[in-house]
Amino acid sequence: MEHHAPTILEKQFDKLPKQLQAFISSGNLTRTLEDIGKDHTLSDREQTGLENTSLMILLGLEPLSELKNHLMQKYALTEEKAESVSDDFSAKVITPLEQDLRNFLENERQEEISNPMEESTVQPLLSKDDTDRVRALLRENAKTVSIKNIIANIE
Repeated sequence: MEHHAPTILEKQFDKLPKQLQAFISSGNLTRTLEDIGKDHTLSDREQTGLENTSLMILLGLEPLSELKNHLMQKYALTEEKAESVSDDFSAKVITPLEQDLRNFLENERQEEISNPMEESTVQPLLSKDDTDRVRALLRENAKTVSIKNIIANIE
């Protein structure tokens, strides 16, 4: 199971629209998330949570709708603060990339429709163990929200 996470992350990253890959790789994502953290006076731990969850969202491994709840449950942000951070993330990251993200999700959906699997062979993208491992690696690499660095550390 240990070797599934890098492959999954690489495949997910490679499937992303080029504009989104460039946004993540160039450091623009890190700068934008740091600005959001400063605007909301997030602690280092809260900032790490925002960065980790944001990357998982952009890779399509977690839904955007979970950002607010994740920040509240895992990082003890108040509902008001978590909602404000989530709104800023949507405005500063998702909205500028919205069309590319919609195209990516639509292509993923079409791929699932055109390549139906038998119910018994359908497996989640990441197992719970893989997801936990990816999250742990994201925490370890919080200062470098670079998918290539994370993948290298998994292997």
